[in-house]
Amino acid sequence: MVRRSSLFDKSTAAVGLVAGVLLFAGPSQLWNGLVDAAGPTPRCSQSGKITNCVCEKAAQDLEVTRETEAVPPTVSLSEESNGITIQCEQAKFTFVPSTETDVCVSKDSQNTLAVCNQGTTKTSIQTFLNLDTDDLPKWTTSNNDGRHSLLFSEHALPLTEKRFYAGCISTGSDERTQQEECLVTVSVKARTSSVKDGVLTCAYGAESNKSVPEVRLNSANNSLTIVCGNEGTMQPTKESLTAYQCSGAENEGCKTVKLTEVMPRFTSSWWAEDEKNKNAPKLVIPEGGFPDQEETILLGCKQNSQTAAKEAESGTTPAVELPKCKVKVTLSAHSSASQASNVSFLGLLGLALTPLVFLGTY
Repeated sequence: MVRRSSLFDKSTAAVGLVAGVLLFAGPSQLWNGLVDAAGPTPRCSQSGKITNCVCEKAAQDLEVTRETEAVPPTVSLSEESNGITIQCEQAKFTFVPSTETDVCVSKDSQNTLAVCNQGTTKTSIQTFLNLDTDDLPKWTTSNNDGRHSLLFSEHALPLTEKRFYAGCISTGSDERTQQEECLVTVSVKARTSSVKDGVLTCAYGAESNKSVPEVRLNSANNSLTIVCGNEGTMQPTKESLTAYQCSGAENEGCKTVKLTEVMPRFTSSWWAEDEKNKNAPKLVIPEGGFPDQEETILLGCKQNSQTAAKEAESGTTPAVELPKCKVKVTLSAHSSASQASNVSFLGLLGLALTPLVFLGTY
C-alpha cells in the first residue's frame, strides 16, 4: 500500500508539473505548440520570362521553427517576366487555389493557404485583375510533375499593381495538427501605357507612364480611341469638348482649351463610341476638319482613386493638372490639296470666262 501511494504521489506531481508549465505558457502557446509545423521553403529561380518555384522539404527546413521562419519569397511579374510556375510534392501536398480561375488575396493579414482553401481569401482572376478583356490567364497543371503555371499575356496585365499568393499545402492532417504550407507571394506590376493602331490604353502603375506616347492624326489616320479601363476616367471628359495644350516642350505651361480653339470646325459629333473597345471614347476628325496650321494637344486618363482623393482633400475640383496617363496628339494642318484643286478650278474657270468677258465689251 505504501508503494502504491508513492507511485500515485509521483504521478500526481508529474501531472501537476506539466499542468503548471502549460498554465504558465498560456493557452495560445499551448495551441501553437500543438499545431505548428514548419512547411517547406519555396525555392525560386528565373528561366527566361518564367519564374519557377519548387516546394520541397530540404534538411535545413526541418530545423525551422515559428520564431525563425523566413518570410515567404515575393515573385515579381511584369511585361519582362510574365509567368510563374509552382511545383508541389505530389505525394504529400496539393496546390492552392484549387480552381484554375482563382487566386488568393490577402484580407486582414489572413494570408494562409488554409484560409484561402476555405474560400475566405479566394477570388476570381477576372475580379482580381479588374479588366475588360476575354484574354484572362488561367492556372494550368502538369500531372506528371505537379507543376502549376500562370502566364499573363500583354493584354492581361493589370492597370495598377496587384498582389496575390498561391502555393502547396500538406494533405491528410488531422484537426489538431496545422497543415504544412509552402506559400509564394506574387506581385504583378501594371502594364505600360501605350498607343497602338489608333488606341491609347492607359495604366496607372508606378512605372506605367515614364514616357508620353505620341500619335499624329491626319486625313489618312484620322481617329484616336481613349481606353481608360475600369480604374480610370477620361481627362478632360469628352462631354467637356476640351483638351490640354502646353506651351513648353516638356509639357509645361499647360492649360485647358476648347477644341473649337484648336479646330475651328470641331463639333461634338466628332466624339463617338468605339464598339471594338467597350464603347470607349473615340475622336474622329472628318475630312476638312483639321486645323489650318499644325497643332498639338494632350488627352488622357486619370486614375479614379487619385481624382477622388485630391478632391476630398481640397474640398474643390483640383486646378489644371495633367492626367497620369496621357498621349501627345499632333494634328496635321488641313491638307492643301483640296485648296489647290479649288484654286486650279477657279483659275481654269476664269480663263474660260475671259473670252466671254471680252466679247461682252464689244
